[in-house]
Amino acid sequence: MATGSFLVDLFVFRQLLVQKRHYAKSIVWTPRLKEMLDPPPPITARQKPKNLPKLEDIKIPKKINREPTDILKALASTVGRDYTAAHYKFHDDPYLIPYSNMNKRSYALSKEAGRKAAKWVRDQHADLFQHEVAEPPIEAFFPSPVFTEDSVLSQNDLNKYIQQGLLDQATKIHSILKSKGTEINDETRQSFLEMLCYFNEVEQIDEDLVEERWYRQANFMRDRLKNTWKDGGLAESVFKEIENPSVEAYCAMIRGQAKFFNAEKAWVTYTEARSKGLVLDTDTYNCLIKVANYLRENADLRFVLIEELLSEMKELGLEPNLGTMNAMLDSFSMIGNPRQAKNMALSTMSEFKRIGIEPSLASYFFLLTLFCKEKGPISTILVDILKTIKGKEFTIQDPKDTYFFVMAMDIARNHLQNVDLAYQIDELLHVGDNYNLIGDSYKESVYYRHYMALRCNFEPFDEFMKFYSKIVPNIYTPEPGITEEILKAVEVNVAISYLPQLWSDIVIFDQANRENLLELMLQMMASYYPTLKNTDIVQPEKLAEEFTDIGWKIWGIVEGQERDRGGRQINWSGKMLGDLITLQINGDKFDNACEVIKKLLSPLAASEVVGVPSLDTLKLFLNTSITKNNGSMCLACLQYINECGFPEILELGKEVFEKVKLDSLQTSKLSTITGHNFSSSLPEKIDVM
Repeated sequence: MATGSFLVDLFVFRQLLVQKRHYAKSIVWTPRLKEMLDPPPPITARQKPKNLPKLEDIKIPKKINREPTDILKALASTVGRDYTAAHYKFHDDPYLIPYSNMNKRSYALSKEAGRKAAKWVRDQHADLFQHEVAEPPIEAFFPSPVFTEDSVLSQNDLNKYIQQGLLDQATKIHSILKSKGTEINDETRQSFLEMLCYFNEVEQIDEDLVEERWYRQANFMRDRLKNTWKDGGLAESVFKEIENPSVEAYCAMIRGQAKFFNAEKAWVTYTEARSKGLVLDTDTYNCLIKVANYLRENADLRFVLIEELLSEMKELGLEPNLGTMNAMLDSFSMIGNPRQAKNMALSTMSEFKRIGIEPSLASYFFLLTLFCKEKGPISTILVDILKTIKGKEFTIQDPKDTYFFVMAMDIARNHLQNVDLAYQIDELLHVGDNYNLIGDSYKESVYYRHYMALRCNFEPFDEFMKFYSKIVPNIYTPEPGITEEILKAVEVNVAISYLPQLWSDIVIFDQANRENLLELMLQMMASYYPTLKNTDIVQPEKLAEEFTDIGWKIWGIVEGQERDRGGRQINWSGKMLGDLITLQINGDKFDNACEVIKKLLSPLAASEVVGVPSLDTLKLFLNTSITKNNGSMCLACLQYINECGFPEILELGKEVFEKVKLDSLQTSKLSTITGHNFSSSLPEKIDVM
């Protein structure tokens, strides 16, 4: 930093010299030709030069302290996001870049699994890694120390690992020091207690395992309302060891018990502290307000409890903060009396703004949770919130700040169904560094799921597909449910030219094993098969060929399943096979259509195929067989029509008998299928021919 300061001073000094040099040049007197011939009058002492520029005072700016990464941040701010490139954590190789959600997760976690394996080898064989990989040495690169009863340890070692947040090592050292009878002062014991209460005696994931932390945060939602406090654990044991617990010790215990939803124990500890006349801090009262719903039975008693806690804070001279407001709003959002809770929430926001405390994104999240309930009346409070915070950049101030954008987009889609609000939310998300508040991978995926569904259903489909091509697959990979909505939008807008692109995405996103998606694809391709009459379609012949190929690829996917193995299985339906027959015939792939008919006539069809194709589809195949004079396939089709119980069997049989040249065996089989004796008409047919 000293070198940087010297360079700054040198630069400023150089600028001073340049400015003075320019000033000196500006006051040089250049005489005109006439003035050069006539000598100038003498300048008396009282005369002063005129029209000289005034030298302004030069103010040297104060030195600005810079962080080590400020230059990188400045450079990064000049470059926008490249939507065509995969995330930097993936190799820049088309054959290695993952596209499906599962593959992205597996890829990212597998790289970190390699790091964890390397750390394990380093820790298990520390004797092999005695070389120094950096100068000065970086302690994080050293093997993790192993502590035993013979280790020489002191209180300083315990303080060191507490400061580093390494719970397991700190716990082992504390146990060894305790067994040896080493004295631990109150300050160290307090720090250790706070660490135990904050982490609930559970070792956290290493900070350098970014991907594991990113993907595992979604699991925390499952336990967020459960009582996970370690009853009778080390934290309570350390607290009991303190002869006269200080107010800091009580605050640590109450916060930990409330954070992990052991509300009853937190209240008991609070009562004990108040009985001793200890004055707790504001953050401890915030934790109690947050769990007020677990301490009283009905809504009225909960309101009374929150009011009592606030009154007690006022009596003790404790000033509320942002955490107090968010704790109150959090409790109001879960109270069973919604009308009173809404009034209290709005008055709380107004009161805190009056005393100069601005809400965070978590504050607005709690308001949305309270006003926009799934089965409640429709509320437009999101409109007012977006007007208030439009264009603002936020920083993390509350753990629930990362819930706002997901909740807002959910409400825009499911509660208000307003795509304009979705545009405003997304614009706010990309202001400054607000994208850092999107949360974890699960929240990011849910956010884009709602945004994608809204734009798909409420804007012109061509505009939507531009947005789709922009963020898929590098930013977001659609889930099967969103893919289904997109396919339905294709059908509504008759935008069949996008079907090949969507089919390609279905394959690379590993969604080709979804029966509903395959059924939709076959249905649309069969219903809107392009012909030369489709003047609004560019290159209809090419599109028709692609439809036919996609249909047969679907056949290969379903038929290629291993029925004996577990997992998701795709079952044919009669409609799917009928659409496939239509596709193959329209694409002049009669042999493929014959394979489908043979599938329908196979002994396993009764158990593997649900339903039957439509009669129009079977007539189409029959007419094509007649055109090709293929008697065997005509009889096969008639046999299946007869098995399905269609009453038109006799009429169709007569048409085949009249238009197709059949031998005696085929004629006999036709008579058996239709129940009409065509053999008696055979000579007449021959005479006619």
